[in-house]
Amino acid sequence: MGKRWGVIYNSVANMRSEPRHGAELLSQTLLGTIVEVLDEPEEWRKIQTPEKYTGWVIGSLQPVSIEELADYKRQPKLIVTALYTHAWENASEQLTPVSDLVAGNILAIQNVEKQHYKVVYPDGRQAYVKKEDALPVEEWLAGIELTGESIVASALQLKGVPYLWGGTSTKGIDCSGLTKHTYFMHGVILSRDAWQQAMQGERVDEGADFSNVLPGDLLFFGSKASDENSKERVVHVGIYMDNKRFVHASDYVRVSSFDPSDPLYDAFNRGRYLYTKRIIDKGQIKRVETVRDHPLYNSSTI
Repeated sequence: MGKRWGVIYNSVANMRSEPRHGAELLSQTLLGTIVEVLDEPEEWRKIQTPEKYTGWVIGSLQPVSIEELADYKRQPKLIVTALYTHAWENASEQLTPVSDLVAGNILAIQNVEKQHYKVVYPDGRQAYVKKEDALPVEEWLAGIELTGESIVASALQLKGVPYLWGGTSTKGIDCSGLTKHTYFMHGVILSRDAWQQAMQGERVDEGADFSNVLPGDLLFFGSKASDENSKERVVHVGIYMDNKRFVHASDYVRVSSFDPSDPLYDAFNRGRYLYTKRIIDKGQIKRVETVRDHPLYNSSTI
């Protein structure tokens, strides 16, 4: 096998269950993400993301040595905050894009200009990103409003984005992709799948009266353990808003309600509600990794 590490260079890299194009789309990982290369039999590579999720990619990955990785991590970076935008070949004309960009993409900053950041991609391409579309990572982290209300506001920005099984980006997203993406844009690294996210945070409600539930809490849905099924099964996740409403990805990102008198009432999901977990409590993150502390996002040694 070649180099053990790699950095994603496309705005979104598709991760598949097997090394073939027709295999299930398991997940996506974003531009600038550092991944571990576990296997590379031929042109496909099996990778592991910072949240320990594994899958196969073809292209999209710049292999790096441990020395090159250390150098990459030391470089100042920006994070794209616009839901969808482009990086441009020329700062003055903005006629020809270098690539599309989505929220959460990370690029190394070469230079700061009046209205743009000059950036370099992991594969060496250079481009210009409008300042209104991104922030230096440290500035972004310092300015995060770590509240449930901010989580809800961010999730609602994705209303109408189509559902995509395995999607984690603003191009297309699944239920746990929505929660993962929303929390990532607040510097919090949730696990990838709904059942994995259900093991994070602190349980605050399972009685379905929602009296203890706060905006930003994660709602989990599925089937409880029974005589027929010995194990609980979590199959869906959403984000609580208020007044028994929640935002989730189902066909597209939408708002639904647990209240039968609400025109947005969702009887199906009301019937399979399991419990609620809290990730953020009074500005504190409950037993979940953060971007600031994760070794693949900060400059500490791997």
